[in-house]
Amino acid sequence: MAGQRDRIIKLIDYAKSLGIVVNLEKNKAKGNKGFFKTNDKQYRIDIAKGLSEEEILRVLVHELAHFMHYKNDKTLKSLDFLFQDKYKDYEEDLLSLTVSAVPKDFAQKLFEEKNVLKSKISEISKNIKTTYPDIKFSNKNNTIAKELSKTSLKYLLKYDRVKMLSGFMTKIYSINTIKTDFPNIKSEHYDYIKLCSLKRQLNRINGKISRLNKYYSAPSELFARSLEYYVINPEYMKTKTPRLFEFYTKISNNKESLIADINRIINA
Repeated sequence: MAGQRDRIIKLIDYAKSLGIVVNLEKNKAKGNKGFFKTNDKQYRIDIAKGLSEEEILRVLVHELAHFMHYKNDKTLKSLDFLFQDKYKDYEEDLLSLTVSAVPKDFAQKLFEEKNVLKSKISEISKNIKTTYPDIKFSNKNNTIAKELSKTSLKYLLKYDRVKMLSGFMTKIYSINTIKTDFPNIKSEHYDYIKLCSLKRQLNRINGKISRLNKYYSAPSELFARSLEYYVINPEYMKTKTPRLFEFYTKISNNKESLIADINRIINA
C-alpha cells in the first residue's frame, strides 16, 4: 500500500484531472477542515492548514464525494443518483456511520452544557415562585417584567450587555455587574434577569445542537462520510454496515465510477 503522502499527491492529481482546483493548506477552508466550492464553471477544494496527513486524506475523499454528488445533483438534497429507489434501505446504515464520525467530545460538551443550564433554570424558577407563586415565565409581560420595565434594568431582560448613550455620557449595563451597579436590587428581580440570560444561553445551545443534527443528517454529508469509511476504513464499515459496504463494493467493481477511481488510489 502506498504511503500516506504518496496517496495524497495521487488523489490531488486525480482531482485536478477532473477540473478541480485544490488548495492544500493555503487557507482556513472557511473554518472547516475542508471545503468544496463551485460556481458551476470552476470547482475548488480547500484543505485547511494544520491537519495531519491522515486528516488531509480523509478530507480530500470527503470533498471529492461532495463534488461527485454535485455533478449528479446540484441541489445536494437527494442520493437517488447513487441508490435510485433503494435509499430507504440504506438510510439507517448511512446515519449509523455518520454518528460514528461525530466528534464525541464536542457533542458531549454541548449536551452537558444544556443539562447544566436546564438545572440552573429550574432552580432559579423555583426560587422566584416562592415570592411570585402565580408567575408565568412564558408571559413576557408578567409581574416581574412589568416591575423591571420601569427601571434601567429592563434592557437586561433581552441582552446580557447593553451600551446606552445619554448626551455625551455612555453607560454600560451588564449581567455580570448588576449587583455592583444596582446594589439595592431585589433578589427576585436579580434572579429573573439571570433566568432570562440563562434561557438565551439555552436557546443558543439548542440552536447549535439543531444545526449539528441538520448538518450531519444532510444527504451530502451522509454520502461523504460513508465514502470516507469505504476507502479509508473498509474493515470497520464492513463490520458495522455490511449491506452498505457490499453496495459500494459493487459500484467500485465498475472501473468507470469515481468511487472505483478513489478506491484504487487509496488502496492500490
